[in-house]
Amino acid sequence: MIKYKMFNHLSYTRINLFYCMMYQITKNKYLGIFCMNTSLAVILSFESLYVLDINATIYIKKQNKDLYLCKFHKNFFYLYDFMVHIVPLCYLWYCDILKDMIYRENPKSLTINYLISIISCILHLSWGYLISNGTLHLEHIYIPSFDYKLSNNVWIQLWIIVIFAHMIVPNTMFCYYLLNNNFSKNEIFPDNFIDL
Repeated sequence: MIKYKMFNHLSYTRINLFYCMMYQITKNKYLGIFCMNTSLAVILSFESLYVLDINATIYIKKQNKDLYLCKFHKNFFYLYDFMVHIVPLCYLWYCDILKDMIYRENPKSLTINYLISIISCILHLSWGYLISNGTLHLEHIYIPSFDYKLSNNVWIQLWIIVIFAHMIVPNTMFCYYLLNNNFSKNEIFPDNFIDL
């Protein structure tokens, strides 16, 4: 494991919140798409635990019992869940990140969005690989106070969900273009891609 204590508690949700703050400051459209990808990956992977391994969510809830509002009632955990997972996605949706990218007349933006999605996915997977010393098992991040371990099968499914989630935005754009524009493959993936 990484020796620095700060990194042992650095969840990707916190990293995503940092990305969202940077987007709020810069209003960079590419960072906005990057944030949309990471927000989708964070929310879909976390919320899918309710289906894949309900016991893990019980331990995560117990792990967070010391959060300020959770001291009053344990179900305030769901408010925190909403604030750190759903609010960033709603904010990005409100900022019209998807609409701005989908309704662009330039189909070359699709190529750029695939690149951004691949980069965001690689960064997410790299974080998981580094923080776990290559195992991609993150119990020490999310439930460090308990000995509960998710099965390898659950971890594989969660990482597949992460990869899928990072690719939702460009695939949505691709479907939109195919349904509405009927342009050729060269317009989407031009030969002079590097010049973009």
